[in-house]
Amino acid sequence: MTTEQTGQPLPTRTTETEQLYHDILRRFQQLAQEDVYAGRADTGAPEAIRLAVHFRQHEDGWAAATARLYRAALVHGLQRHYPPGDAEEALALLYYQDESEEVRMVRKQAQREKRRRQKRLHPRCSQQKAKAFSQERLLRLLEELVKSHSKWARPSCEWLLAGVWTGLRPAEWGGATLMAVEGRPALLVKNAKATNGRAHGTHRTLLLDLDEEQLKVVARHLERVHGFVQDGSYATLYTGCRKLICAAADRVFPKRVKHPTLYTARHMFSAVAKSMFGKAEVAALMGHASIKTAGTHYARRCTASGESRVRPHAADVHAVDQRNPPHFPATSEPGLDATPARSSPLVRPSADSDA
Repeated sequence: MTTEQTGQPLPTRTTETEQLYHDILRRFQQLAQEDVYAGRADTGAPEAIRLAVHFRQHEDGWAAATARLYRAALVHGLQRHYPPGDAEEALALLYYQDESEEVRMVRKQAQREKRRRQKRLHPRCSQQKAKAFSQERLLRLLEELVKSHSKWARPSCEWLLAGVWTGLRPAEWGGATLMAVEGRPALLVKNAKATNGRAHGTHRTLLLDLDEEQLKVVARHLERVHGFVQDGSYATLYTGCRKLICAAADRVFPKRVKHPTLYTARHMFSAVAKSMFGKAEVAALMGHASIKTAGTHYARRCTASGESRVRPHAADVHAVDQRNPPHFPATSEPGLDATPARSSPLVRPSADSDA
């Protein structure tokens, strides 16, 4: 039972999430109306009921995460835009289970197998994005970007490198600041997913052991992003880099199904972090509240190469520990050293790469 069903205060949502929910509701309203025109829906039923019926009829064909998003958007819309009686009946339909737990598990397993087959035959956009990506492939991609002579080549190279070194989400650079902590360089980052308890706090602090050239790359990238944000043209920078990386990857890796994106750099950082730190330290570095998130949704640590030169702040690690049950060994993990070795960085730009 969710807070939205129990009448508890609704969770905080960003403006972007509110807009997304609104767009999804509009789309469901259109589809429900099409069902009426095609004779697939009861014309006498209230619209709220038709929305819920459409959801239940198509739920099995969606990925679990997609179904959760659609359900959340419908719950949000039903509670705000429909009469209480209709909304209550529609919510009951959205969450109704008419089968035993055993039957439901068998059905869910069959659905997962069907989706796996569909993914192999017809990969969707998100399934074409690479998580695991080696240093060797990254260097080849950087070289191709430089050869393009595009005005977005240097920004793309520095964005990828800065992402691999620090693990920031692409959207977090606009809210990041270089600072000093106890005389050492650090990066103060505004966590992009801090609503509804998804992050361990509103910000995280990354302690940087980067060399001078790496710090210059990070500083230049930050200055560039902040400039575009202030001009209101951040989308231009992001789209230019994204498209150039996509085109370069198509040329360098024509047979590769999953291609690198700006977010791939964060996956590479996560893999290295997981190979060197305990779960709480990884969550602190990534801006997660749960110690399970990195292990579930990011590149595996067996794909890691190189060593991280970024450490989490003790306050962030403590915040993660406070948000995870004590029976989880969050802070340390057998076989992992919580102190990174200070050897060669993951990838550093060559002198003639203009990266």
